[in-house]
Amino acid sequence: EVHGADALRWLMFADGNPWVSRRVGTQQLDDVVRRFLLTIWNTHLFFTTYARIDGFDPASPAPAVADRPVTDRWILAELAATIDVVDHGLDTYDVSSATRRIERFVDDLSNWYVRRSRRRFWRGVDEDPADKAAAYHTLHTALTTLAGLLAPFTPFIAERLWQDLVVAVDPSAPDSIHLTDFPVADASWYDDAIVGAMATGRRLVELGRQARTDSGHRVRQPLARALVSVPARDVAGLALVADEIAEELNIHAVDLADAGDGVVDRTLRPNFRALGPAFGPDAPKVAAALSGLGTQETERLLADTPSGDVVIEVEGRSLTLTSDMYEVVEQPRTGWSVVSDGTHAVALDTTLTPELELEGAARELVRAINEQRKAIGLDLSDRVRLELSFDPQRLGEDLAAASLLELVGREVLADVVEQVEPLDEDHEAVAEVALGELGSARIRVTRA
Repeated sequence: EVHGADALRWLMFADGNPWVSRRVGTQQLDDVVRRFLLTIWNTHLFFTTYARIDGFDPASPAPAVADRPVTDRWILAELAATIDVVDHGLDTYDVSSATRRIERFVDDLSNWYVRRSRRRFWRGVDEDPADKAAAYHTLHTALTTLAGLLAPFTPFIAERLWQDLVVAVDPSAPDSIHLTDFPVADASWYDDAIVGAMATGRRLVELGRQARTDSGHRVRQPLARALVSVPARDVAGLALVADEIAEELNIHAVDLADAGDGVVDRTLRPNFRALGPAFGPDAPKVAAALSGLGTQETERLLADTPSGDVVIEVEGRSLTLTSDMYEVVEQPRTGWSVVSDGTHAVALDTTLTPELELEGAARELVRAINEQRKAIGLDLSDRVRLELSFDPQRLGEDLAAASLLELVGREVLADVVEQVEPLDEDHEAVAEVALGELGSARIRVTRA
């Protein structure tokens, strides 16, 4: 009566093998609803909301898959792989593999594809009709195909997706998802290169987020560039997703790092457990010589010894140290935040120019204005009038000169953006926005 049959069915299918005893109760069903079913529903709601606003017709011509942006091609490639895994899983009575793959796809669809594509749905139809058509057709395909994959497991939410996405706009469509054939992937969806490239890109994004956290720069603050390091096999694919990485990390440019970039200083730290048995009473002298190497000498040694063995001078003797006798310590240089994980690394240029600080202020304004839109109960498509006052006033002049106030207006659907005399902060419709060291602003949002 609280959750319905679909939540219970998914719990029994996905929470371990069917023959394994499991605890069933409100807490477990709450988790299924929150983690899985609500994610599907919110993705469906996102699509139908904007499709209704823009009058999207699924029967309209769809751009060729090869002509769509990389994110569209990636999610369709993941959809094709999901269909294959689920189909094979059901053929072989392997329910666990099938449900795990569906859960992974739902997470990819919601937490990466939709989140990365939000701006494509937000902006007006006239801004980039081809891109918007690609976004709508891709998400519609993903959701309707997902309905077919879910039908054997969660028949009710699958049916609701089908009714809302297909039957509501195409009276000639089958009356029920349960009267359709099981999904079959289109040959044009498969693209292993893009799947691999996006996996690399998402891994670099995780490292970049950690680097941002370490540096203390919030994501809304744009940064100039990121240098990334990947294995040689991933270099070609990096070009496919560089823009995705840049947008996700709010970076102006993503470049491939090389040895000459010099974003970290490397030194060698002795490992006494290995030095002692090898050099006996001379181990402290060897350790001191190793620790005393400068950055340039360390780089030269490491470059000259790809095997990991280094040769150092100790009291006129040349001694060879194997890689287990030392540890390479990396210290980011001033102005850089570096995070690495095995063969992947991201270095963020954290130096803020006045232009970057202004961009960060503009993004803070967009966030605050959108919160204000929600607070006064505006719909997603409602146009607004925006009034702003700045402290100091010079901040508003700088934002306007850089055309950033115009950008803010487009982002929040403002027909009018007006700088006014200081707004009364006690007025219920006025909100205060802190813009860091640059100052602050007061905003008032009203329906246009």
